Amino acid sequence: MEHLKFLSLQGTAVKELHSSIKMLIGLQSLILDRCENLEFVPDSIYSSKHLKTLSFAGCLSLSNLNLSLGLCSSELISLCFCIKLEIPDLLMFLPWLRDLDLGGTKFESIPSSIKRGCQLSHLRLNYCRNLRSLPELHVLRSVEANDCRSLTTVSISRNSLTQAWEKYELFRGSYYFTNCRNLDHKARSNIFTDAQLRIMRVATAPANFKEEECYKDITGGTSVSIVYEGNEIPNWFSHQNNGCSIIVKLPLDWYSTCMELIHS
Repeated sequence: MEHLKFLSLQGTAVKELHSSIKMLIGLQSLILDRCENLEFVPDSIYSSKHLKTLSFAGCLSLSNLNLSLGLCSSELISLCFCIKLEIPDLLMFLPWLRDLDLGGTKFESIPSSIKRGCQLSHLRLNYCRNLRSLPELHVLRSVEANDCRSLTTVSISRNSLTQAWEKYELFRGSYYFTNCRNLDHKARSNIFTDAQLRIMRVATAPANFKEEECYKDITGGTSVSIVYEGNEIPNWFSHQNNGCSIIVKLPLDWYSTCMELIHS
C-alpha cells in the first residue's frame, strides 16, 4: 500500500478517516468529495510528504479542519474545502499550495495571510455569495470570483505587481468578477489599475519572451483577461467612441509582422 498514489472515497458514508491513513506514504491525491457524514480527519494525514491534491468539497458534516505545521513539508498543490469549513490562517503557510478552490463556501472574508502563500497561482471563489472583501494578493495567474453577490471590496496589488515586474509570465492570466454587482467605486478602480499594469507589462515584455510564449500557445500565450460588470471605460483606453463600434487604425505591416512572429 505504500505505492498507492490515488485514493477516492467520494460519495461514501465514511464518518471518519482512520489514523492508519498515515501508512499510505506514497499518496498524492485524496478525494473525499460529497462525503456528507465525514466528521473527523486525523492530523496524521498531513504527515505525507507527497500529498498534492486534497479535496473536501461537499463534506457538510465537517465543521473543523486542523491544519498542522507538519503540512508545510508536504507538496500540496490543490486543496478544496467543504461548505461549512472556516479558513485557518495556517493554510497560507503551505509552501507548495498552487491551486486553491473555495467555491460555494459561506465565509465572508479571506485572511490577509493569503498573500504569504508564495506558490499560490490560481484562486477560485465562484459562488461565494457571502464573501464581502478580497484582501491584497500577490501576483496570481488567475482569480475567479464569479457570482460573489456580496463582494464590495477588492484591494489592489500594486506593490506585488511592482516587485514582480521582471517575471513577465506572472502577468498573463485571467481575473473574473462577473455578477459581482455590489463592487464599490474603489474596488472597480483597483481592478482597473491592476488590469492596466498587467496589460502594460505584457505589452512591453521583451521580444524573445513574446516569441517563446506565442510558440507555446498561439491563441493565448501573452493574453490578459479581466472581466467584470459595469458601464465605465477606463481613461487609459486609447481608442474610445460613442456607439456600438469603433475603428482602430493598425500599422500597415501589422499582419506580416504577426505572421513572422508565429512562424519564427
